[in-house]
Amino acid sequence: MQKKLFCLVLTSVFLLSGCESSKTLSCREVYHSSNGNEAIQETTITFDQKGKKAKSVKVNLQATYGSTYSSLDLDSLYQESKRECEDYYSEKDKVTCEVTKAGRTISQTLDYDITSAKEDVLTKLELEGLAEADYETFKERLENQGFTCE
Repeated sequence: MQKKLFCLVLTSVFLLSGCESSKTLSCREVYHSSNGNEAIQETTITFDQKGKKAKSVKVNLQATYGSTYSSLDLDSLYQESKRECEDYYSEKDKVTCEVTKAGRTISQTLDYDITSAKEDVLTKLELEGLAEADYETFKERLENQGFTCE
């Protein structure tokens, strides 16, 4: 009896994990400026199990500003980033956008369900023409833009 139960549990785990697995592409680019500013953009794309069709795209941009920016400048940049989220991205487009500020760092995270992609939203995300793209196409495009992908 225990042997049958163990086999049933093992088979269930194997089937459930195998059917819903996905392939992920993570790419990163770091920008440094001469005045001490730094920006790091990380893009993570989740594909179906075989990497043939993208399911979601998450972009995290973290900007750290040098001492040439005052607190007022940083507050203004933060408010501008928040307005951009509110103006350009919406729940109806299946895009979530979040902006946070900690010290001299402002972070903006976009999370997009590409399976319901609208071309105008993809254009805003600089992903136009990629609703049907596979893992290798995304990787090549991001590496051509200067990203390092894993």
